[in-house]
Amino acid sequence: MNRSLLAIAASIVLIFQGAAFAQTSDLSAAIEARDTNALAGLGEGRGREAALARGVLAALHRQDEEAVRNLRTAARSRALNDELRASAWQTLSGVYLRQSRFAEAAEAMSAAAAFGIEQDATTTAANTQARIFAEALAEAPRMRSTVAASGETAITRDLAQLARADTTINGVTLDAVLDTGASYSTIAQSVAERLGLRFLEAHVTVGSATGDADARLAIAETLTLAGGVFHDVLFIVLPDQALTFGGGAYKIEAIVGFPVLVEFGRLEFAINDGSEHLRHRRSSRSGQSNMMLDGLQPIAEIEVPAANATLVMIIDTGARRTGFSMRAARDFPALVQGAETHSTTLGGAGGEITHNDALAIASIDVNAGGRTVTLQDVRVTENDRNQHGLIGQDLLRSGSGYVLDFDAMRFELRG
Repeated sequence: MNRSLLAIAASIVLIFQGAAFAQTSDLSAAIEARDTNALAGLGEGRGREAALARGVLAALHRQDEEAVRNLRTAARSRALNDELRASAWQTLSGVYLRQSRFAEAAEAMSAAAAFGIEQDATTTAANTQARIFAEALAEAPRMRSTVAASGETAITRDLAQLARADTTINGVTLDAVLDTGASYSTIAQSVAERLGLRFLEAHVTVGSATGDADARLAIAETLTLAGGVFHDVLFIVLPDQALTFGGGAYKIEAIVGFPVLVEFGRLEFAINDGSEHLRHRRSSRSGQSNMMLDGLQPIAEIEVPAANATLVMIIDTGARRTGFSMRAARDFPALVQGAETHSTTLGGAGGEITHNDALAIASIDVNAGGRTVTLQDVRVTENDRNQHGLIGQDLLRSGSGYVLDFDAMRFELRG
């Protein structure tokens, strides 16, 4: 009798252990894939796994207070395995970074690293780079902003078809690039010196589309753009040559990055009768969200019907063309069926890099932002830091413009 009871008890323990393992595995996969539907389902209930799922989902939806509360609960819980606790700390660090809480972000990154979870070399290097960056900014002031309820400014397109707008920094007006794909605003060193930005002592290494570059950090006292006034704006300062291309034919003085642009709420890049304007206003959270924030990167899902694929892509207004990563090819092999190997050179802040083993997709239909668009000559490169890839200007400007609504967390392509 006692033996039977022990056997039944052991069976029950194994059943529950199996269920817990399955849930843990499902949760890890959902976090890795940024699968909001799976996270919503796993977030039901009271367990620590549910708290972590709710925290990650809230972080993706820019519900930062809820994200911090749930992620801290999960990160400190010994009921979770080391991998999930490390994920909680890492996700929390991304929320802190976009709140300019750099010291807390660095602490969260260190806590994640302390678990010693095995990662690939690229991810380990990127995480170390981010932690050093956050530590360098531990004493930096947090940016403050006052943004009008609505406003607009004219946009011009430069030789690379990047959006530029009049931006006043420390009282001097520049023709600055607007780039949601830039995690922080960036400026050429000679320009930073000319405008009197306050340099910090730290030297850091920053990642770009073309690799890593040595940089300095500086604070602009004021920045004014389209009715928004910003104080203590952080800039990454790069050598002039890193923002100069074509033997000096093309130069970038400054880039206004995500931390400034997100404060405008709803951004509309509207093309009408050959002219283009940036308009902004506040909006509500009503309606269904189709855009997320992965730390400091706006991301959206796009559907590729021919490959039965749902891709998680960074919305990068500074990228000229949409491109997929090799991660997308590995997750959805049908995506690159028939693609040909083609050497591809990518340019960006920091220089150029050539991918000799890139793939080229001649033509492909994608569903994004409420529209179906046919993309031509899409390149697939080894750059897993870009999720499944980048949404660039060829997709964003395929109609009469696009909308990035950071209040409602919606991405729309204008017809």
